[in-house]
Amino acid sequence: MKVRNGFVSNSSSSSFVLIGTTIPEFNTKEFVKDEFREAFIEDRTEFCENNNLYYTCDEDAEYVGYELDSLDYDKTINENINSVHEKLSKYFNVKKSNIDIIGGATYEG
Repeated sequence: MKVRNGFVSNSSSSSFVLIGTTIPEFNTKEFVKDEFREAFIEDRTEFCENNNLYYTCDEDAEYVGYELDSLDYDKTINENINSVHEKLSKYFNVKKSNIDIIGGATYEG
């Protein structure tokens, strides 16, 4: 048996660490019928790209926020959290108390 420390990656997977939030998928399923789901995700993706935010989703949740390498290192962590909250609250209706450091991995397969 082989043991690896850290992330294991190949061409069809990627990992992320964000200051942001996880939005449970049931929040979107309540408002979006299956036939509109792709357009809904495209709209959210475009908003995030235009606001320098990372966005991905799977069948369980949406993940959105600042990637750690895009933080303003002249600001404190609280100032960066405030900045993330300001952007996310305009579009995603996210409470500041729900913003945290989150991580995960995506797989295209």
